[in-house]
This record gives sequence, structure tokens and C-alpha cells, in this order.
Amino acid sequence: MTTDGTENVDEFVSQIGEESSIGHISTLAVIEGGAYLVWGQYVGSNMLSNLGSFLGGLEPVLTVEVHPLVYFSSKSELELTRLHLRVLKCLKQNPRMSISEIAEKSGLAPKTVRRALREMEESECVSYKARPDLAAGGVVNIHVRIDWDPKRIEISDLIQWLNEEFPVSFWSPWISASDSVVFAEFMVEDLLEAESISKKIKYTPFVKSCVTLVTYSNAKFPYLAELRLEEMLQEAGL
Repeated sequence: MTTDGTENVDEFVSQIGEESSIGHISTLAVIEGGAYLVWGQYVGSNMLSNLGSFLGGLEPVLTVEVHPLVYFSSKSELELTRLHLRVLKCLKQNPRMSISEIAEKSGLAPKTVRRALREMEESECVSYKARPDLAAGGVVNIHVRIDWDPKRIEISDLIQWLNEEFPVSFWSPWISASDSVVFAEFMVEDLLEAESISKKIKYTPFVKSCVTLVTYSNAKFPYLAELRLEEMLQEAGL
């Protein structure tokens, strides 16, 4: 998303974060105006359309490029029972809580906690993810927007190539489900390393073009899935 640069960045980021589907905002270094990477979650095409309209309707916004991301969902379903929710409530408070601690806090037997965790893990209906601040460790966080040629390479092979070529600096891929575009995230020591990575990607035969995006600040908000879980806990009286 790009803007005309007239916005107060902190206020603008807070305004975007008030939208329930927004979970993460990164501010990008640009020569003029403003630019942002925005991550979110949605359910159904209507919510996605409303999200695009919301972002595009903000006063300083000039352009919005929306990419639904490839997400490998679970192959099975599991109805979350009150038992599962009692365990999830503990993990929501402390994701590092041990089985014995969950049992003590929830009043459940350790074997019952273990069974509930196994059911959720096997069904893949619940995912556990860390949300580190990658720009906080004295290194540079960059995203390389890669437009790749699907006639020359499969997306799985492209990701494998990135892992093999940049085993230390390559962090994660954000794969567009609507276009042949990948936002490849890297952690580098300085901008010279970023330039070296970008050049190597740019001059490969299966890449049409690439643009380096430098992140210099970010803000995190509860993702939609977190808000939905909180609603389920409240409805269950937990």
C-alpha cells in the first residue's frame, strides 16, 4: 500500500490496526510518500473485498495491491469442545505452559490434557506460531518482491532454490495465490548484503523482476483467529 506521505505514521498505523482483520503492519523505507506491508486474515470473499475497500478508502492512500496468500489448510476437521477450549485458554495465557501446568490450572487430568492436545495437533485445526519482531535484533529485515515465471519453474522449486541459495538469511516466503508473486523475507546484516541477494535473484532465468522492500518499523495487532478464539472462550464461559 502506498500513500502521498501526508499522514502521521503512528496515527495512520493505529487507524489501520482498528480493522479487526489486520494483524501486522510494516512501514517501508521509500524515497517519497509512504509505503506499507499489511498482513491480515479474512473469512470469505466478502470480507476480503471489504478489507480492500477499507484500505483503499483511507484518505492518504494512493494504491493498494491485495494478494491472498497460499495457505495449506488441514485435511481434517475437529469441532472444538469445551475440553479443547479449556486447554487452549491456558495456552493462550502462556504458550509455553507444560502439560502438568495446564492440568493444574484447568483442573483436568494430565492424560486428558495430552489427549486434547493430540487431537488438535493431528487434525491441524489449531496452529501454534511465534510472532517475533525481526527488526529488533540489530539486523535488517527486508522483503524481496519476486515476480517469477511459472513456465520456467514451479513455486515449490523456487522456494527450495531460495532455501539452498540463502540458507542463513532467508526467513520465510509469502506466496500470492492470485499472481506469480512471492514476497521473500530475509534477515541481513546490512544493505550491502540485501543488494547482493537482490542481484542474485534478479538475474536468474526464472525471475521476471524483483524489488527490495526495507522494513524499518512495524506494529502487531491480534489476528482474526485470535479474536475468534477469544469469542469462543467467552461464549463457553471460560
